[in-house]
Amino acid sequence: RASGRQRVLPSDLVAGMRAYQAWQRKSMEVQRYGENWAIAQELHWCMEHFLSLDRLHEIEEMVTQIRDVLEELGYADGIPAAKREVMRRRRQEKLGLSGAHAQRWPLAYCDPARDLEV
Repeated sequence: RASGRQRVLPSDLVAGMRAYQAWQRKSMEVQRYGENWAIAQELHWCMEHFLSLDRLHEIEEMVTQIRDVLEELGYADGIPAAKREVMRRRRQEKLGLSGAHAQRWPLAYCDPARDLEV
């Protein structure tokens, strides 16, 4: 690296990925101790770190979709069922969904072409 050059800051994509990874690490840390990370606690953590829980959930949905495609193509393992269930419950709690409506989107994301009635 040239001594006179300014440091290049990470792009929005890399920053989003790092925020998502930090959020996932915190979630796993809480689960490791057998605790449930309630939405209020997640929101508090996000506020402390100047992050948006909505954006983190959007990133999680994209990660899930990408991993599903990679699994279908044989390039990666899928997301374990237990983790999908945690994601689904967390999403339900965040959205305040109940019963039948929540079951319509059992994974962490919605595919409009498949899931929405026209």
